[in-house]
Amino acid sequence: FSWPGSWYLRDFTKVIYIDTRVPSSDELSNTMVVIVGDSNNPKIEPLMRDNYQKFTYKRMWWPYQNMYWDLNATKINDWLSLEDTLSSQRRRAWFDIWWARDYSGYEQVIFDPNSRFNHQLQLETWPVSDTMYVYIRKDIIAQVWLYGVGEGSPLSEFTQLQVNVCNENFVQRQAISVFQSQVQPLSRPIGLAVDRNGRIYVAEEQEQVSQITIFEPNGDIASVYGQYGPSSIAGPFFVRPNSVAIAPSGVIYVADTWNYRIRAFDAQFNQLNMWGQPITLGENAPVEPFDGFWGPRDVKVDNNGLVYVADTGNRRIRVYTPDGIWVRDIGRSGLGDGQLREPAGIALHPDGRIFIADTWNKRIAVFNTNGTFIKNFDVRGWYDDFGNRPYIALDASRDLLYVSDPDASRILMYDTQGNCIGSFGSPVQEGLPNLSQFGVIGGLATDNLGNLYVSDMSYGRVLKFTPFERPGVIPQLDLNNPPLIVEITPEVIEMTAETTPERITPLDETTAEATPQVIEMTAETTPDN
Repeated sequence: FSWPGSWYLRDFTKVIYIDTRVPSSDELSNTMVVIVGDSNNPKIEPLMRDNYQKFTYKRMWWPYQNMYWDLNATKINDWLSLEDTLSSQRRRAWFDIWWARDYSGYEQVIFDPNSRFNHQLQLETWPVSDTMYVYIRKDIIAQVWLYGVGEGSPLSEFTQLQVNVCNENFVQRQAISVFQSQVQPLSRPIGLAVDRNGRIYVAEEQEQVSQITIFEPNGDIASVYGQYGPSSIAGPFFVRPNSVAIAPSGVIYVADTWNYRIRAFDAQFNQLNMWGQPITLGENAPVEPFDGFWGPRDVKVDNNGLVYVADTGNRRIRVYTPDGIWVRDIGRSGLGDGQLREPAGIALHPDGRIFIADTWNKRIAVFNTNGTFIKNFDVRGWYDDFGNRPYIALDASRDLLYVSDPDASRILMYDTQGNCIGSFGSPVQEGLPNLSQFGVIGGLATDNLGNLYVSDMSYGRVLKFTPFERPGVIPQLDLNNPPLIVEITPEVIEMTAETTPERITPLDETTAEATPQVIEMTAETTPDN
């Protein structure tokens, strides 16, 4: 923070002010202390967490400036009057502020006793203040606080600097396509889904827009469905939809987030079904009513047609049949294993594992389809809460889980066991973003080929990235969702094989004679398969 930091630190000779940009690794390599304001902290904390100790402070304007704004002679005479009891109370309040910085008397004099603004002049709720974060490098702290007792000088717990694999393995990646429209710009695009034909479905959560925009693979807009409207109206009427999903049957499900509903549509967005009602009880939410939601953020459909809904505010995942009949709840409120706090994004693995972005617990929670808890793994992100929730997407063929870090403008990459493989993406420094930068990240989705789609809420666009290829990992085809690439005729296909026979996996009803030269496959199947 540059002002008033430049005044506070005027006697320090080795100070660098970096404004809103993210510091480079070279700048951080010799930096002992970093001070950052609240708005910039999400960009900084991912770089600091492992090697710096964080301290949080309130920077206050003192005294409370409303005391002396608009002060004039008449007001001063009123306050100094010896005949008015209220004036004596005011003078007492002034003295308490001057002598002890105690504003309790001033609050009683100046505020309406029934006002909800009472008791705001405390450190935690001071109306004119900033939250400041101070990061001190851990090897520096180790020289100040040597933890331990008795003789000798045991190593401080801060002595060893850690390696953050997510940051250490940062890769520079550029999008290969951008989906946006100058004629009809996207309004806070968030939830994403990709159908088997490569069409991209985008949920726009700007309140007065509240619609689903569909792009063709070439970037043209195919259709736009929906408008702002209440839950009582059947059809594509939404209030800030946060997610969209496509079932194997082709049914389209939309998380109509602030109508507290799930809506089901056919391909032309004729409504087939809807369910949901507001139940805003948080950790105390009962199982019944079975369609009770508080701000459902994500919806996903598995290969059996079961519908999974992140009932975010009520801290659980609700599971339904394709027709909206409740099956079970997964997770409950809490900090322990099998418990959730503000679950947002959901990803479904073909083997039945369910991955959940457990926002406030800062971890990915993994369950079986039947709701049995498997494991948690920590997420190196989600440091600040500006109301933007994380989404996740799975590339099961490469054993990859993509995790958004919305306010830090980056994507984290994990394997499905919870090992961080790396990260990519960075905040916009100035002007318009390039193909490797993001504003606030919304939703994520992958297609059947492993391409990743990322919605950028700040700049109204969706970016497409090629699959992230991990050395030594051979993609495994999901036979339940094979990519629809070509129209197969029931004769013979000739393909030049620039690979080895070991990497050829014959499909059902397909005869594959694999040599390093030519593969002949008899296609005893239909184009749909």
